[in-house]
Amino acid sequence: MSNTEGRNYSLERQRSKTTFTQESVVATVKCGFLWKTSFHTGRTSSKSRYFVLTRSSLDHFRNNQTEKLKGSLPLAAIDIVERLPEDNCSFRITGPFKHPLILQACSREECQEWIKAIENGIQQWRLDSDSGTPGFNKKDEIYSFQNVPGIKMLYPSLCCPVGDKVSFSAASELHHEFPMIKYARGGRSIPHERVFKLDNDNLHIMWKKRGKAHSFNFANTLCLDRVIEVRCGQQTRNFFKFPYTEVESQSFSLMFEKQQGEWSQLCSLDLICDSPVAFEKWSSAMREIIYGQDQRVNRHRFDGVDPVVLWLKRHWSVMSSRRSKGISVDQALSFAQHCCSGAKKKQQLRNYIKDVLEVQCGIIQHNENLLWNSFLMLFNNLNEQPNLLKIFFKYAKEHPNLGMTPTEFAEFLHREQEESLSLPACARLMSVHDNFHMTYKQRCAGNDPVSFRLSKSFLSFHGFLSYLRSKDNSAVNPEHNTVYQDMDHPLSDYFINSSHNTYLTGRQLKGHSSLEAYVRALLQGCRCIELDCWDGPDEPVITHGLTLTSKVRFRDVVQVIREYAFETSEFPLILSLENHCNKEQQAIMADVFVTELGDMLATTNLCDELGVDTLPSPKDLKRKILLKGKIKTKKKHKISTSIWPGVNVSPIISNISTRVKKTSRGVLMSSQSEAVFTRSESANSLSSGRVRSLTNATIATVGSTSEDQYSIVPLEDSMGKLIVYCRAVPYKKHEISGDCCEMYSFNDGSAQDFITGHPRDILSLANKHIVRTYPKGSRVDSSNYNPLVMWNAGLQMVAINFQKPDSGMHLNQGKFRKNGGCGYILKPDSLRNRDKSNYYPMIKESPKGGKSCYFTIEVLSGQYLHGDEDSQLPIRVDVETVGVPEDCGILSTEPTMDKLNPQFHNAKHLFKIIMPELCLVYFKVQLLSSNKSRILRLLFQEVISLDSLRSGIRYIRLRSLTGVEIPHSGLFVRMKLQDFQPATFEVKGTSRERLLTF
Repeated sequence: MSNTEGRNYSLERQRSKTTFTQESVVATVKCGFLWKTSFHTGRTSSKSRYFVLTRSSLDHFRNNQTEKLKGSLPLAAIDIVERLPEDNCSFRITGPFKHPLILQACSREECQEWIKAIENGIQQWRLDSDSGTPGFNKKDEIYSFQNVPGIKMLYPSLCCPVGDKVSFSAASELHHEFPMIKYARGGRSIPHERVFKLDNDNLHIMWKKRGKAHSFNFANTLCLDRVIEVRCGQQTRNFFKFPYTEVESQSFSLMFEKQQGEWSQLCSLDLICDSPVAFEKWSSAMREIIYGQDQRVNRHRFDGVDPVVLWLKRHWSVMSSRRSKGISVDQALSFAQHCCSGAKKKQQLRNYIKDVLEVQCGIIQHNENLLWNSFLMLFNNLNEQPNLLKIFFKYAKEHPNLGMTPTEFAEFLHREQEESLSLPACARLMSVHDNFHMTYKQRCAGNDPVSFRLSKSFLSFHGFLSYLRSKDNSAVNPEHNTVYQDMDHPLSDYFINSSHNTYLTGRQLKGHSSLEAYVRALLQGCRCIELDCWDGPDEPVITHGLTLTSKVRFRDVVQVIREYAFETSEFPLILSLENHCNKEQQAIMADVFVTELGDMLATTNLCDELGVDTLPSPKDLKRKILLKGKIKTKKKHKISTSIWPGVNVSPIISNISTRVKKTSRGVLMSSQSEAVFTRSESANSLSSGRVRSLTNATIATVGSTSEDQYSIVPLEDSMGKLIVYCRAVPYKKHEISGDCCEMYSFNDGSAQDFITGHPRDILSLANKHIVRTYPKGSRVDSSNYNPLVMWNAGLQMVAINFQKPDSGMHLNQGKFRKNGGCGYILKPDSLRNRDKSNYYPMIKESPKGGKSCYFTIEVLSGQYLHGDEDSQLPIRVDVETVGVPEDCGILSTEPTMDKLNPQFHNAKHLFKIIMPELCLVYFKVQLLSSNKSRILRLLFQEVISLDSLRSGIRYIRLRSLTGVEIPHSGLFVRMKLQDFQPATFEVKGTSRERLLTF
């Protein structure tokens, strides 16, 4: 087929929305009459039928006039051709069809000729035959990989074995069913027995009720990529609610992030094995799958694999668990309807399935089953991406119907992605991503086995999509997934990932306190966590004071910190202490810190030892825990007196304060610690009857107290000596100390006023001292402020409520994924070198020595932008740039009803960015009302630092609102970053001109 014909053919395919086919001359290899034997009765038909063997198929006709075609059996679909031992004249053909085809020839010699001819034809179509790219061999390929620096970082799959599964020795024993005791999520019911198994590809664990009437379903599965910890023993909330201490040695929990809901928190799948042997198998397999060789969570198992293929594999393993081979047409139809969400009619979907079955086995029989390759091809046929197809054909010129050659793929990488790769490496990369699409290649080749063998060295369109979606084509610079910044600067030169009221899992007024909240924050790379310390019956407790939040023991919190402090990052962890304890319990706090943390606790001031007036660097304080606290206070109670206008409530407030003070110790004695590692139940509210008798207005007032609204007891004696680098002092403009170890704190309202009124003063303050901000007390719903305002002013610790998955938390998560997620990000040079920079937060142009840039983005299409509900409502994609006020802008696409593969047109915009180092790109998928006039809710989101993005056609993997990555849902975008060229571009005022060409 010529290039012109190929291009015309591609346009026709795009219009008809069908898969590739190729017309070729059918050459007859052998023909003759054969008798067909019924599989059910074993009887041979008394009348022969005419069979024709071509290079691609075995065709069945009523007579030698080729009238009334009965069916066609593709040779590529045949597994085995063998002679029947009981009859020398008969042979059997087995394949992906339900029953084998048994044919009888007129003689033994004729039977042998048929077998040999069919076997030769099958050999021509073998899918696993070696077919490399002309011009290189495997030795050259291996040599080229070893001599390309950084190839592993840029292209993970080049260093991974080609295959469709990852096998583990311990997990191989878990592919059959095991009965186990399962705890209900959230402890809503008593434990119950379920049957568990691991899928054959070790992608997820699934469970069902015992009995033949029940089967596995996708809702009762847990993807192992979401698991962040394997915890042996009974160490979760569910186990404390229903303890079975006699089988604690057979219990384990899989900890994972909550994917949906109002609050972000850790969840657990809690299981009890029925024997020590089963426990050993499951615990060993889970550790082997979840953790890497460094004993940390392995996040790179499937870096080189298309996430959509992995997602389909998970669906496939659940649906195929009912049958030994394949899934039914009804199952495939149900899945197709779910994917298309009403966009295609039922009969249209049945035709898709029929076409796939014809490629699979030619003759469609009743109750035919779809195999894995056919199931994948069905989704590919549904997943039309015409915008990406145009780009594909722009480079696939030599054989457009078969795919891209290595040379064409290398040209695509060079021109579109701004990457260079050798031809052998290109061929290897193509082979990895086309490995799952051989059935599709077979259909592209039509009836020609020679074309099929040739196509195996090309990159098909669906292989091209797999490459675009994989980590090989990551939208984020792979270097930024590691610690690449200089970590030798003083601590004050870094933005520090900080948490506020870390112990809470809900609202500030009546939320639940949990040790799991500390575990989650530390595993997310948080480097500053908060401990609100109050007097307990015997030892201090952690709680949100004077509210109805539950409590956890101080000692338990410190023990958890010791275990998880450096699980994700080795750089220093700061414990922000809000102390309300008396001297006796402060002494207990100091003893707990010293005995539990030991050498991890930083007690020596390196500034004094080295004689410098700057803080140590994160590198100097690796694996050290720093304490931050107020060593003196001058503030007093400031409870609002505006509850009842016109009434003098001072005596009432005084009486309330006295009563709370007198009963607080007794209240705490009646409320046991709700620590995760103890089995005692905690009180969800203060149990004192007198406190409960407070009016709602008074409770609301008490609950809205913040860090600076009630007295914080100064740390002194043994506890005060442990505060070395982060001594919190009140801010007074004309009394700023030269001591670098003193730091300042503001609530978000005060900080906003300070930044607006005195932007240069706060920049200078944060240049030498650490400055922390936290949500003001009125945010009782745990909502977050905009952290960009604080970062733009150079403030280091911008404390965020980690439990609230709102836009503030999304921005915080996105910013701190940079620099390897270590929790420290070096501030831009213009914020660090104040003597040489004219930067201030409301700057209108790039500061001295800074670099402006143009960021161009075009939203091409989406991939599975599905919610579980509201499927009949439209969606819209928004791309926002957020940073300094001058850099803020938005691109919105037109609303669409298509959620499987929505195509966007004219969704392109040019942003001029004056501070790229502070700019974040916020991707949103919004659910709209039926009339498209308002936003109902956010479906998916992702935030990436602008300077981490790579130019080219990239796939943005989206996340749920709680921050859990959903890799099979994403956006295909084309991006370009260019330095600002005044002679080339002109932007007037605050308007943004569109970039028409890349």
